[in-house]
Amino acid sequence: MMKNNSQIQTVMSGAGILTLSSLIAKALSAAYRIPLQNLVGNIGFYIYQQVYPIYGIGMTFALSGLPVLISKLVAEEPDLEHRIGLVKRINVLLGITALLIFGGLQFGAPLIAWQMGDINLVPVIRAVSWMFLLMPFLSTSRGFFQGTLNMVPTAISQVVEQIVRISIIIMVAILAHRNHWDLYLMGRNAMLSSPIGALFSSLVLIVFCVPLFRRRGVRPQISNWQLTKKLFKEGGTICLLSALMIMMQLVDSFTIRKGLLVSGLDGLMSQDVKGVYDRAQPLVQVGLVIGTSFASAALPSLAKSIQDRQKTAFRSTAQLMVKSSLVITVLMTVGMMTLMPSINLILFGSTEGSLTLAVYCFSIVVVTLITTDNSILQGMGNFKVGFYAVVTSVIIKALITEALVGQIGILGGSISTVIALMGGLLVNEVGVRRLIRSNPYSIELLLKLTVATGLMVMVVILIQTGLMALLPPRPGRLLTLLMVILATTSGGVTAMIAVLKLKMFDDNELLSLPIVNRLVRIHKEGN
Repeated sequence: MMKNNSQIQTVMSGAGILTLSSLIAKALSAAYRIPLQNLVGNIGFYIYQQVYPIYGIGMTFALSGLPVLISKLVAEEPDLEHRIGLVKRINVLLGITALLIFGGLQFGAPLIAWQMGDINLVPVIRAVSWMFLLMPFLSTSRGFFQGTLNMVPTAISQVVEQIVRISIIIMVAILAHRNHWDLYLMGRNAMLSSPIGALFSSLVLIVFCVPLFRRRGVRPQISNWQLTKKLFKEGGTICLLSALMIMMQLVDSFTIRKGLLVSGLDGLMSQDVKGVYDRAQPLVQVGLVIGTSFASAALPSLAKSIQDRQKTAFRSTAQLMVKSSLVITVLMTVGMMTLMPSINLILFGSTEGSLTLAVYCFSIVVVTLITTDNSILQGMGNFKVGFYAVVTSVIIKALITEALVGQIGILGGSISTVIALMGGLLVNEVGVRRLIRSNPYSIELLLKLTVATGLMVMVVILIQTGLMALLPPRPGRLLTLLMVILATTSGGVTAMIAVLKLKMFDDNELLSLPIVNRLVRIHKEGN
């Protein structure tokens, strides 16, 4: 019994390390795009974002998709020799796959660029393809260490990779800005940061792997066919679940600019508008980091209830995850949407596209709920529902985006994203409710959330309007930042008080959430 408890504590501790490193990496990945856009402008940002989804898919394979499956397979092996033998076999299979992907991107770059509506993207696509050659080692080494409950190598390599990659991108952007480089040259050099970052990440993992290199390993009993099937079927499913927003961006790369050309914009203007549209990506990514972190805080309780086979505890924890995700992301997202013109000006230097960005940001709410549902479903060993949800979202997005953009302009891209994600959420919700037989979206909760959100918006608008009356007609980025900080603080305090006074969470639920439990204690002491 003590051994089991110790193992559970090790797993929880490792999961915490991995979650923290993942949040750091995601925050860094969102933050660098703001100075990048400021340095290279809308068109330079468009060039980078057109090809970024290819990198994003590769990193999903190497970080959050395949390592999860490989760790599971490694954990099932009886000893170290069998584990090493299994990892070597997987490395060969993934190596063949990586070579095929690399070759496809190198030789297929002209066709991909043509389908994206911009043949000048060919060298940018070829630059990012090199990172796929390092994907097998990154996936297998991370999966091996995670399968042996050692999360430190994955965590360090993940953060190192992002720091190196982002440093190169910012350096390239500065040089491009100062030396007036061709923007496609800037895009190619910026994308070369991907294989270089992956190389540094591999070097970190090699240090941890040195003691294992001399071991020969024992041939695993699983056949090559069975292993290949698991890698592509189960691993592919996990990768797809982790890459929902990347898939949305990939569809955008093939449809948005074509739709803008149909709507009547010329080539240069369509690139500029797509660059403005892509400003939403860092905003959404930051929102998702915050939104999903609250749900992640309840994952240990969910895992424990599964371990102890406590159905009632599992159901209540699952409901809390969904409820907290809904409340926190709705309040945060609506506040962001209300302040979007100011946020747009502060971060990107202009207010153009603010309505489009505001609508796109609503996807934070939907994706957070999809992610939370997937955590619950995966906790029950169900991956199919999440897979169908992602496929549904991608199909809807692919079918309607170009037509919507062609009809109503760039706003259609944001609307198509929200509609597509809502379709995926509907699939997920049907599956979750069927499996746990509960409905976390009670009418009472939705009414209380509407009241809290309305009060928050009123305060934010009043503060913003009052300060705008005191500021010059064009206050600039610094004064606008101060105004947003005051409005956000006031709105946040209002939202928190409303949540507590309306009793949207009981005391036990509040104490299960990070940060909020401290505020509850302060609130109680004040009364």
